[in-house]
Amino acid sequence: MPKSAVNEWDTTASNNTDVGSINIAENCAAGNINNALREIMAQIATARTGSDAGIVTGTAGSDGQLAAWNADGDLVGGTSPVTLTATDPEFRLVDDDGSYSFIQYNAASITISVDPGDIVASSEIQFEVDNSVVSNLNSIGRLFLDDGIAHRGNTDNFISFATDSQTFRTNDIQRMQVNNNGFQLASTGVEVTTILDEDDMASGSATALVTQQSVKAYVDWTYTSEGDLTNGGADDLSEFEFNSLPSGITEIDVLLDEAGESAGDLFVQLSTGSTYVETGYRAGTGDIGNEAIYTTGFALNRNTSLNNSGILRLIKGSGNKWYSQHGFGIFAGGGRIDLGGTLDGVRIAATGGNLNSGTAQVRYR
Repeated sequence: MPKSAVNEWDTTASNNTDVGSINIAENCAAGNINNALREIMAQIATARTGSDAGIVTGTAGSDGQLAAWNADGDLVGGTSPVTLTATDPEFRLVDDDGSYSFIQYNAASITISVDPGDIVASSEIQFEVDNSVVSNLNSIGRLFLDDGIAHRGNTDNFISFATDSQTFRTNDIQRMQVNNNGFQLASTGVEVTTILDEDDMASGSATALVTQQSVKAYVDWTYTSEGDLTNGGADDLSEFEFNSLPSGITEIDVLLDEAGESAGDLFVQLSTGSTYVETGYRAGTGDIGNEAIYTTGFALNRNTSLNNSGILRLIKGSGNKWYSQHGFGIFAGGGRIDLGGTLDGVRIAATGGNLNSGTAQVRYR
């Protein structure tokens, strides 16, 4: 193959039999020598200023440093580090298979390129200390470290790596760990697996955090609209219901304002599965010397035409048991009921006659 560039010359003198297709082998024409010298001068000039300027293609000197042409046409290196001053100088390392890598400097950046021609199957940059790989940067842009990352000015501040685990430390004390199970603050305690947005916190998870909104919704009372027990003055309601209450409720207050009935007692019943339970209550109410036990609901008063105000408080116990406590005018009492299912409604009714005065409202959480 003709030697058309300086970097194609052979280091074995006898192998250089042409220069740019000009025959300089033994017994060549005398005129070829003149033309060969001119070709050599042209190739050297090209190497100084052309695309080959500053590209290292020679062999290492005795100290392992490569020699190279610089922009001024000087060959430097060998016994001292290679110095290039050409525009965008490039140190190129070429393999027998045609693949090559290079290091290039231009103004404010250094480019390290491994196999830019994509000749070999995979490429990565390896960093070694004492002949051991300490990290590598692979072709998808990931920097691989065996141990971790430390702050140069404070080595007690670092991130360490293990299989499927990262530990974050300051002052050489573990502040957080992330692993396949979740994350853990400090070095003890629960490993958190997720953050839930559950207003009723129904999951009851021992490893989940909750959003601020969930905490507020769980703690705050939710109020229904106020209901008119007189039905706009018609006084024809035998009952008034607050239905479709959400699951997960543990506290309910029934707020009554000047509520009354035309006959009998005023009482409250609960529903599950959209069906009101009308038996199985163990409840009582009364004033001084006038008490009674009820099984059909939580009674608020005893055979009176008085219109009273007050609160019936319902608290969820174990399972689906609900316990009541109330103060309603001059009457007080309490009780319990096992609904056998999730509560979803509250009904206000009279044992005889109709509701005929006041308003009612429910709040829950």
